[in-house]
Amino acid sequence: MKTFKYILLLISVSLLYACSKDENDLYKEERNSLLSSTQIGIYQNGKALLLFDKQAHQYYCNPSQKLFRIQDAQGKQYTALQLNALPSGQERTDGKVEGNMGIKLDGITQLYILQSDEQFVWLWSDDTCIGFILPNIGLSGL
Repeated sequence: MKTFKYILLLISVSLLYACSKDENDLYKEERNSLLSSTQIGIYQNGKALLLFDKQAHQYYCNPSQKLFRIQDAQGKQYTALQLNALPSGQERTDGKVEGNMGIKLDGITQLYILQSDEQFVWLWSDDTCIGFILPNIGLSGL
């Protein structure tokens, strides 16, 4: 009878571990979707919310102000990412997206560098499932 209880306990514990997902795996598909793109823009849940279009937009960044902006050619329509700090290494930061192009995202928390290369920086927040692809202009220290 004791052996049966131990076997039952072992099976229960095994099932518990088999069913639990690592938190990093929860957004793996969305992160991979972001990493598979090199199009500057804002992404949520693995889908583009706003993509930079060379023909219609201008890109502005001021790393000293922690500001990254996509705007129309006239500068009247814009969407801006304002960070509290520039993330580096494993450091994380918070930020918000505002503007008048229909996208407003307050409370972007725990934003970190998912990947960077000579051309782009991929930022990601697991908390909000929001990602950004930015040109690596003035961000080479990240």
